[in-house]
Amino acid sequence: MFDNITKYMKLGGVGTAIHFVINMLDTVEPEIEKGTLSGPEINYEVCTIAYISRNEILDRIDKYNWDKETLLQVPAISMGPNTISFALLKSIERLKELARKHDIINAVEDILNKGNSYYEFRKVLPDDMKNFKI
Repeated sequence: MFDNITKYMKLGGVGTAIHFVINMLDTVEPEIEKGTLSGPEINYEVCTIAYISRNEILDRIDKYNWDKETLLQVPAISMGPNTISFALLKSIERLKELARKHDIINAVEDILNKGNSYYEFRKVLPDDMKNFKI
């Protein structure tokens, strides 16, 4: 019984992480549109969001083997429950679309898949970002 409670508390953490990623995208996208960020800065910001998404969202979903139809709360999407699948569409897929617009989709997908780009990007992150937890 307590294992299930712990598991679903972790699910709340995924909802919080998705909310955080959506807020990051809501902050970065207008900065890109205004021209405040340059090419390398855009790459760094988008890859940072991908890195956080991998660690805080996808790793948790994988660890607990959650079904994509499991419901969770993500206030940045709506006040009601959403499926993990819908929440990923509003966060990870939105991130990928941003990456496509800036021709860094291969790096972002590799980070999300924990490929070589994930480990290469990790090398340039400050220590506080490497161990960042939501």
